[in-house]
Amino acid sequence: MSSLRTLLQYGTTSGGSTPLTSLRVYATNITDQNNGGKCCQWTAPAGAEWAAFEVWGGGGPGAGVCCCQQGWSGGSGSYGRRIITLTAGNQFTICAGGSTCCHSRCYSCRGFPSYVCGPSGFCMCSSGGSEASSKCFWSQNCSYSGCQMFNCGCVNGATLSMCGTTGGGHGSAHCASDMHQFMPSAPFTGVTRMSRSGCYKTDGQGQGDHGVFPGGGGASGVTHNETCYCGAKGMGGLVTVYYTAT
Repeated sequence: MSSLRTLLQYGTTSGGSTPLTSLRVYATNITDQNNGGKCCQWTAPAGAEWAAFEVWGGGGPGAGVCCCQQGWSGGSGSYGRRIITLTAGNQFTICAGGSTCCHSRCYSCRGFPSYVCGPSGFCMCSSGGSEASSKCFWSQNCSYSGCQMFNCGCVNGATLSMCGTTGGGHGSAHCASDMHQFMPSAPFTGVTRMSRSGCYKTDGQGQGDHGVFPGGGGASGVTHNETCYCGAKGMGGLVTVYYTAT
């Protein structure tokens, strides 16, 4: 997230670094489920001539499990970037997608998108992460399986975009419930996480917890008895604005 800020500080007419101002829009209760996201209106200040927007969609939640199910995690949110010229007084609606709930179903939902819209039809949107899913006897029936990891998200209105990545998993026949999940992080946000071994019967929170903020996917639950567990939430999105004002 700091790479764009560093890039924008080069090439100034004064020979030094351009002092940048930045603001970040997101729900501050980032570890809560269903935190509602955050929306605001930003007005370009006097002297502002351009602004750079970075937009991350929220992550998808993990899936719930019952009986003999295991699954793979929710996908990561997509990322978009754009630099535009503007005039002081221009107004922009900025919304960062919220975190999801902890799903009990074996097929979860997508994460929430984030977007920025402004004058002259400008609008940029980054999609939320993909759904997770769980299956019965997955690790016993497959030596390696799960949702294949591929780019699945979409970004509209950006000049640079990177789609989110689906979650994945690794099954094994060595234990009735032995598997691991791949928990993808959104582009430019940090290290991708792996879950605990599926030999533990637990919900998504205990299996791998939520993903990395912003936009990380949540882990699915694992069980091999009659106990049901929920999947972990997907993390919310983030919008960052950089600008200079002379």
